[in-house]
Parts: sequence; structure tokens; C-alpha cells
Amino acid sequence: MISVDYCEASLVNAGQDYLDSMNNAENVDVAAARLVAELKECIVPIDDAIALARSHPDNEFWKGVLEAELKAKEEGMTICGCVACVNAQKILDNHEYLV
Repeated sequence: MISVDYCEASLVNAGQDYLDSMNNAENVDVAAARLVAELKECIVPIDDAIALARSHPDNEFWKGVLEAELKAKEEGMTICGCVACVNAQKILDNHEYLV
């Protein structure tokens, strides 16, 4: 997730801080809590992703994004289908294992 070039900088920083503190019992709880807070803040709802893609109607890249997001919504997804959001949600769904 943090290696995706369009991932929010705050989430990248929180993820890296967590990784850096994994072997430090004194800091891992704080880093995990910060990461969970950033995950909750940064995961994009699918309707917001669709609106963003629709705001670029003349751009081929965004047309592809729109098509993918509409398909994802049709299949029942509630969050953006990009790699960063999907992986962020997986981490959030399993946050109890962070510490």
C-alpha cells in the first residue's frame, strides 16, 4: 500500500513508522494506533472515487478509472478499487494483528 505512488503521504508516513516500530514494544502501539487512524481517514468511498473520475471527462486515464470504479460498485464494492484503498481496507479489517 505505501509503495503506491498515489497513496496519501500521511498514510505512507504512518505505514512506514509502523514498519519501523514493529520490533519496538514501546512504540508499536502508538504507531499502530496512528496507522489505523490514517487508514480510516484515507480510504476513499466508491462514490467519491466515481465523482473524481467523472470530473475528468476528457482524460483517457480517468475514463478507464471511471469504468473500473463503476464495475466495482456494481459488484458490491463500497470503497475505491485502487490498490492503495483495497490494501488499506485489508489492513484495517485486520488491525487487531498490528500489535
